Amino acid sequence: MKQKKKQEVIEYKRAVVYCRVSSDRQVKEGHGLDSQERRCVERANELKLEVASVFRDEGVSGGLFERPAMQALITFLDKHETENFVVIFDDTSRLARDVYVHLKLKMQLTVERGAKLECLNQKIDDTEEGEFFELLFAGKAQLDRKQN
Repeated sequence: MKQKKKQEVIEYKRAVVYCRVSSDRQVKEGHGLDSQERRCVERANELKLEVASVFRDEGVSGGLFERPAMQALITFLDKHETENFVVIFDDTSRLARDVYVHLKLKMQLTVERGAKLECLNQKIDDTEEGEFFELLFAGKAQLDRKQN
């Protein structure tokens, strides 16, 4: 009989919040960043996580991997490599609007830095169905970007 390996349980106590809007008009006229941040901080509180930092990309396309606040978030995780963080964001489209960029960010954040992703509008998990729907959401975000 095969014995099941015990899956390591990682305790998360802290979170970082990532917010993004893609146009200067959204930055100047809207409250998109503020509402994203507020909702993400509320989610952190529900999960009893301390918000260590908030990263806001203002007027930056989600089709790009190289974004100032996202790169700052990655640098922050690198500087705190002994801690486990949850990265909270409002919507899959806020993380990325390109399937390749989405997958690259997911690898950078979760596999390489041990972070857990928490999306307010879509469930992200490692089940077969969860991975399938995550790819669908990432593909839809890419389609929306290209149609805009």
